[in-house]
Formats: sequence, structure tokens, C-alpha cells
Amino acid sequence: MAIEHHVTLARYCLSNITVHIASQRLFPCCQSAYRKHHSTETAVVVVHNEIVKSVDSGDVCALLLLDLSAAFDTVDHHTLLQVLASHFGLIVLCTGANHTRVSEHRRSMLILIQSGPHFLDCSVPQGSVLGPVKLIAYTEDLVNTITSYHPNYHLYADDTQLIGSSTVADIHCTNERLQQCIVAT
Repeated sequence: MAIEHHVTLARYCLSNITVHIASQRLFPCCQSAYRKHHSTETAVVVVHNEIVKSVDSGDVCALLLLDLSAAFDTVDHHTLLQVLASHFGLIVLCTGANHTRVSEHRRSMLILIQSGPHFLDCSVPQGSVLGPVKLIAYTEDLVNTITSYHPNYHLYADDTQLIGSSTVADIHCTNERLQQCIVAT
């Protein structure tokens, strides 16, 4: 019964968060994951279109594919709560019901014998109702870093595609800018 209550509360919270984010256009337009009318196909089409436009205009194009390994396990709770508050204005909406679930996430570790529960300061349960939205919100700061280097980009969950195009004469500058962007992310 308690689990059903938590799932119902999480779905209610997700519904409100989704409406808030959509109405305020808070997710980056270049993020295709976990959004209505978006899919992996959307991401592929957008990236393909950027490459074709570059080539059609006579430019050369570089595509860098970045994948955040174990993405759901790398979400830092403190940073997530800061991003939810500063970028999404979700202090009241998420912190009340969600803060406890985020900061008291537990896992048992298996090292020859099973240990007791340990509190983790990072990780969002993959497959949870709010997990995907938390992950996308958490990666919001990545968009700010990428756009400061001005490459075209597209995101799909934890996958990032950086697209740099330039004339053949300017390829060195484009390469340098993409490398700086990667180091910064």
C-alpha cells in the first residue's frame, strides 16, 4: 500500500512538473528524450539535417558523440536540487515530496556478503517515475557550457551530439573550439 502511494504521488508530481516545464519551455529545444512528440528518430533527423546543411553549403562537418556512462548513477543529489530550484523553479513542487526520496536513496551493496543499506549522495533510480525528468534537468547545465562554445548540438537523454562545421580554411579553429567544449563538459 505504501509503495502504491509513493508511485501515485510520483506520477502526480511528474504530471505537474511536465506541465510546468512545457508551459515555461524550460527544457532545451535540442533535447529529444522523454518529451512528447520527440524520440530517438527526432534526434537522428535533427543531427542528419545539420550535417546535410553544412555539406550542402560547401562546409566540412565534424560530429562528436558523447555518452555519459552510467548516467543515472552519476546524478549528484545536491547539484540536482540546485538545478531544479535555479533553472526550473521547482523548490516547492519537488523538494517536499521529492527531496526525501532523492537524499535518502539507498542501495544494498553485494561484496561476498550483502551489507546493510548505505546512503548515497548521487544516483537516480533508473526506471523510476521521476528518474528521466531528473536526469534531463540535471544535464541542463551542460547546455549552458556547450552553447558558450557555439557548436550546434543535440541531446538525447545522456547522449550528446556536438556538430561543428566550417570552411576547409577554418577547420583548425572549429576543431580547437570543439576540443575546448569537450574539456569543459
